[in-house]
Amino acid sequence: MASDVYSQVNDRILAALEQGIIPWKRPWTGQLPTNYDSGKQYRGVNILTLGIAEMVRGYSSQYWLTFRQAQKHGGHIKRGEKATYIVFSDKKVREVEKEDGTTELKVYHFIKSFPVFNWDQTEGVPRKEAGATLDPDRDLIEVCDTILSKMPNPPAYRESGSSAYYMPKDDLVNLPQMDTFRTTDGYIATKFHEYGHSTGHKSRLNRSGVMGVASFGGEEYSFEELVAELTSAYLCAGNGIDNTLENSSAYIQNWLSVLKDNKAMFLKASGKAAAAVEYICGKGAGATPAS
Repeated sequence: MASDVYSQVNDRILAALEQGIIPWKRPWTGQLPTNYDSGKQYRGVNILTLGIAEMVRGYSSQYWLTFRQAQKHGGHIKRGEKATYIVFSDKKVREVEKEDGTTELKVYHFIKSFPVFNWDQTEGVPRKEAGATLDPDRDLIEVCDTILSKMPNPPAYRESGSSAYYMPKDDLVNLPQMDTFRTTDGYIATKFHEYGHSTGHKSRLNRSGVMGVASFGGEEYSFEELVAELTSAYLCAGNGIDNTLENSSAYIQNWLSVLKDNKAMFLKASGKAAAAVEYICGKGAGATPAS
């Protein structure tokens, strides 16, 4: 079952890349995909998969609901409409017997997929007004600084040279001077990316792609890069920061190649990125794998 979910997510991401859409590199308006009933915004990989559907199919609403929710509100799903699948994590606790005859409780984590429909795919369901938009005149640097100020045990930070990188040995994030970036949004997205890497330090979430020896271009290196990319994307998405990428043909081809070789990579990286976001935002080290 898990492999099926991995394939579902991966196929959607690959299809978007093949159309020239980079799901985690797009302008964010703050109108994230939102559950119609609860009003809660979707998180993690669901931001991307629902966002892809909105872009490709031209949906105008940010609200998503299930078949039963549509019926509950006096409407129904239009004939012939296709669902978009969200993923979520769950766990079971079982009592298992150990070799010495005693028993212990063991927790099993697993992921599920579930079909949802955009409000545009319904008939008879009351329309909901879009949520409040973010102030376009707000100080984005202040927004970024506020987010990063919540991170426990943060890395050292400096601005120098012409490269952006994270150095695990010194636990240091380095960015070029802010005025060398074309846009403030690009500066912040890059900063979030490198801070995403820093969450993998042994004193934080201890990811092997950061603390181990990952060969350039290898699978572990690509995995860690995807974790940092998604960490930045989720932080940007939640705060209306534009992280779009220009001249991205080679970039797209690289990720097409990487993700075709490993169907589980994207969803697993999304889980690690969700944990990184939780850590950066001061909400603890844990996060659900496919939130």
